[in-house]
Parts: sequence; C-alpha cells; structure tokens
Amino acid sequence: MRPRSHHRVSLRYPVRFCGDDVAGKGRLVDLSGPGCAVRSEVTPAVGTYLSLQIECPGGEDPIAIALARVRWVKARTFGVEFLKYARSAKERLSGIRRLRNHAGSSGHDIAWSG
Repeated sequence: MRPRSHHRVSLRYPVRFCGDDVAGKGRLVDLSGPGCAVRSEVTPAVGTYLSLQIECPGGEDPIAIALARVRWVKARTFGVEFLKYARSAKERLSGIRRLRNHAGSSGHDIAWSG
C-alpha cells in the first residue's frame, strides 16, 4: 500500500451530488488535495462521474466541482477524486484545508441552508 500524498482534514460540510444515474445529498467528512470523502444514504458505484456542490459556513456560495470520479465505496461513504473545477474553487478548498490544519481536527459542522 502506498502512503497518501495529501494530508486529509476532517470536515462536516453538506454536499449535493449528481451524475447520469444518481443524485443525492450527504456530508463531506474529509477533504484532501485531490478529492474528498462523502457520507450519504445514496452511494454511487465506483467509476461514476459526478458533479458536486459543497456548502460552506458563513453563507458563502457553494463550492462547485464540475467533474469528480468515485474512486471507492465503503458502507455509506464514498471517496471522489476531483477532476475538473474552477481555479477559484481550488483556492477556496486549499484555504479550508489550511484553516482546518491550523485549527485542529475537530471539524466544523454546518446545517443545510436550503
């Protein structure tokens, strides 16, 4: 098994996702440089391509991931690799990871805004 190349941070941000044959909502439970893990009642199959909308605290606009691929599924959690997203989304995600690294691993919980 090869070691992870990106540090993961624990979060609890609401996320909505959709693909050709699946749509749902869940909670982003960790975030790394190239992707995230999502806990949801709806679990897409490995290899499914999705778009994601990640809700952020403070009433900010959601972070849009235009294209992600499901890399693994375990119970009610699945991991996605981000494939296509705007530079502004990448910068916001990097900022969240930096803040969480400095604040510790307690996570940040927010509720659905709508």
